[in-house]
Amino acid sequence: MNPELVQHTEEGGYFRIFITPPGGRRKDITFFRDLPTKIGSFSSTDPFGDATASVLVPGVTTFDKPGQGDLDWLIAWSNLDIRYYHSDGSTDPWSWEGLLINDGEPGADGTVLTAKGALYQADNYQAAPWFPQYPIPYELLIKMALDPSSRPSLRTAPLKIEFPADWNTKVPEFQIDPALWFLRPYGVKTGDKWTGLTTRNTGGWEPVLTGFVQTLLSVMYTEESQWTIYKKTGRIPVLKVRPTLSAPNDDTYEVYNGTPGTEITLNRDFTQSANVVYAQGTDLAGSSYSGQVVSTDGQRTHYEPFAALPYVHPAEATNPLLNRHMVRKETRLQLPPGMDMSDAADTAAAHLRRFADPGYTGSITLSADPLVGTQPRSRYLIHAGEQIVVRNWRGSDLLLHITETTASPEEGTITLTVDSKFRDALTVAEVRARTRDALDPVRLLQVGKYSTTVQDLILPWSYSEGSGVIPSGGDHDATEFFTKRLGAKSRFPWTDFTTKYPPRKFPKYYIRATAHSSNADKNWANLSSDGIARGFPIRMSQSGQIRLIQIAAYDIDGNVVPCRFHLSIYNNSGVTSRDMPRIPNLEVPGRKNYLQGQAYPFFAGAFERLNPDGTETTDPLRTLHDSAGLVIGWGNYYEEAGYWPGRYSTGGNKTGMLTDESVWAFDTTMDPDFDKYSVENTRNATTTGRLYGMIYVDYHGGNAVYFMGRCWRQESVG
Repeated sequence: MNPELVQHTEEGGYFRIFITPPGGRRKDITFFRDLPTKIGSFSSTDPFGDATASVLVPGVTTFDKPGQGDLDWLIAWSNLDIRYYHSDGSTDPWSWEGLLINDGEPGADGTVLTAKGALYQADNYQAAPWFPQYPIPYELLIKMALDPSSRPSLRTAPLKIEFPADWNTKVPEFQIDPALWFLRPYGVKTGDKWTGLTTRNTGGWEPVLTGFVQTLLSVMYTEESQWTIYKKTGRIPVLKVRPTLSAPNDDTYEVYNGTPGTEITLNRDFTQSANVVYAQGTDLAGSSYSGQVVSTDGQRTHYEPFAALPYVHPAEATNPLLNRHMVRKETRLQLPPGMDMSDAADTAAAHLRRFADPGYTGSITLSADPLVGTQPRSRYLIHAGEQIVVRNWRGSDLLLHITETTASPEEGTITLTVDSKFRDALTVAEVRARTRDALDPVRLLQVGKYSTTVQDLILPWSYSEGSGVIPSGGDHDATEFFTKRLGAKSRFPWTDFTTKYPPRKFPKYYIRATAHSSNADKNWANLSSDGIARGFPIRMSQSGQIRLIQIAAYDIDGNVVPCRFHLSIYNNSGVTSRDMPRIPNLEVPGRKNYLQGQAYPFFAGAFERLNPDGTETTDPLRTLHDSAGLVIGWGNYYEEAGYWPGRYSTGGNKTGMLTDESVWAFDTTMDPDFDKYSVENTRNATTTGRLYGMIYVDYHGGNAVYFMGRCWRQESVG
């Protein structure tokens, strides 16, 4: 390749353009079909580095078919790399790296290739919540979100975390009761460097990079700056603290105001300034504050600012520094929950320091190269996240942070978006408030209001010990199946393993319903020899919320039986079929053999206390017994269970499966063995923390049916 024919910079360097199709080899398209490829533009942002790029390939026309022949590289999602070379042919560390988002846009002058930056490929994924029981440090969540081993098509290296050399925030020794293991942060050990920020919020179906990761970065403050993500050459994302400079360093770009090739547009917008700062918040003791001051007669209320310049406040004659010609500009901070009032004052003071003078924002367009030290440096190599100093701007030198760059080599320019203030920095006081795990117990200042945000401190939820398994905690218990037998990749209804561990050989894993009987009382599962079906135990925890339940009916060999059924869950250990709704008359459609008084969940009005006209029913047979303690149930006259993923009411087919993602709550503390005054007594009791299930199934053939399932808890986030 002849360097004289490629796009050059003023200092003699030049660009080369490479394409790597998925699964293919890298190809140099700096020249294609003997015509030079032209770079239209490329841009970068802080955070996330390389953002967009476009290049024109004159040798590709509307008659060419992308992906074929010598255009085998012209495929969407091919890697696009722009590298910079010095005049002597040596490689510069600078690069622009991304992916094509189309297979070109042909036009009269050739075909334009459009690409987005390498890290932005993460937005191809959605941040689906995954409900960990442990609080997870922010930096590890970001690393997981950008992990190419768990997102195989992601063409970036694993995230590197770079702590500043003087970073002294380390994981403390957590003095936590072993039973409260779920309060211990995941993935770190005592003495490790960490940000100190933890959460259980793992996403909410937003784009991974510009949604989930950006949200985490937005609150990752240090005392003087903020964490950000840069991209190093090699598609390497790096999480590090954004440098905050008070003076230019050896890497700062330098331009002179008024010199040819430099267009500067900067603005000080005083509507964005503030010299009086009010605040409102609530501390960790539950006390609210706003600076409220009430007159002695109670007739007037005013508010004291948390920070103010003495030239505008107090606006009284007794203030010797008051300048009545200075315009007062007020603002109010809504502080994050948990910040003490004294820390709020520090935060307000920091806000005042940053906004009393609005600083400069704007743009710089360069058509000539800036200096780094005493040597010129190609303007195209300026990246977002770097700094530039403007000499002789309004009588002084102005240091600016570069937040975005857009280079246009074809036009010979680069435009920088700049800011003289690090406006997203907050004080360490706010960081301390945000580092508190949302599941930590909270002690309130007002007496009689101590509470815990953890719902099951006395008797915690434990998947490993069978919480949520249906059935569990009794003679029939599927805990072993789910914790030791079931493969990690098995999916509901788990037939790849239920057929290996079927009811025929492992009856203890399942709840049995006998073959269909003409007596509805005998179609309830867990039937005893006395003809009464009793509620089977389901191990849970002290209390909480369930976000997902899945249960299926199986034959004796572990295959799913397509049948309709009813499932209901109770907090009364003594619940039986005798507590269930009973047929009020002999008119049961399709069930002519069932008699009045038999327990049956599918007649019109079963379980309901209200009539269609809004009046309460007077029929005692129609409702549950008052002591049953219903928590939740599925399957009635209007909507039978066992049709998932379809519905009975819309003519769906029976499947014998139920899945429900509706969130529902439970509380087992009404159990007489649950000792609210003694953790030890409660954990030593064998029946605490349980709910009890009732299943009804009929018209499924002449054989017994077996049920097994599982609940998953809604984890708190914060």
